[in-house]
Amino acid sequence: MGKKCPFFFRLLLLAMEKAFQDALTDQKADAIHGSPPMN
Repeated sequence: MGKKCPFFFRLLLLAMEKAFQDALTDQKADAIHGSPPMN
């Protein structure tokens, strides 16, 4: 149990970081193509 928790926590952090990077990439692509921001 003690070893499983940090593993899942790191996995969650990695997934969040990847989603954040993907969102940044999408924003940059939108800025390049001249699309208005979604929010």
